[in-house]
Amino acid sequence: MIGVVKNTLWKSLGDVFCPHYCCNCGVFGGIICSKCKNYIVENLPEICIVCGEMLENMSCGCSGVFDRVWYLGFRDEAVGLMAEAYKFNSIRAAGVELAEMLVSMVTSEHNMVVVPMPTAIKHVRERGLDHALCIAKYMARLKKWKVERIVGRSKDSVQTGKSRKVRERQAKETFYLSGEVDASKSYLILDDIYTTGASVRAAAELLRAAGATKVSLAVIARSR
Repeated sequence: MIGVVKNTLWKSLGDVFCPHYCCNCGVFGGIICSKCKNYIVENLPEICIVCGEMLENMSCGCSGVFDRVWYLGFRDEAVGLMAEAYKFNSIRAAGVELAEMLVSMVTSEHNMVVVPMPTAIKHVRERGLDHALCIAKYMARLKKWKVERIVGRSKDSVQTGKSRKVRERQAKETFYLSGEVDASKSYLILDDIYTTGASVRAAAELLRAAGATKVSLAVIARSR
């Protein structure tokens, strides 16, 4: 326990005393500068996250179980680099900035509840944080939303590198509903990267089957 506390302390001190360079333009001072941050928010992708087709209103018929879908950019762009910096290197500044950009992007609903996709326990232990849960909490704090961990995972199956068919099968076997659903609430599923969408669709289907009437999705980045 002492080692964990010391490790967290050093990471926090590092965030304060070791300023970053903007991961987009390279200017010194922060993980992302205000100019690049504003540009990302004001120039959201205009293609469907599912099929990749150009859109006019950031929504199309193939969104499936989601009422709305939002994402900040692509995995190989600045937002993807920030997600990896937070996820694998615990750079907290990246998590805070991503939460602020996600909040500014999402259309707020009455009784909004953020549902973070559950991270594999072994990954939480390896990285020292549950990145999706932490970002969800940042977002909820900014908007006074609630965070409910009502989607759980029964095993630490890995989706990376698997085919779409395997991902879909694993997602259905891995995720389960771990809490009650209130039909009067709007649920916002939060994940970091959208590849095939198997995991987030499985989570949405669980919420819908339990009575959720409004289910949306927010992800940081989409794979090309």
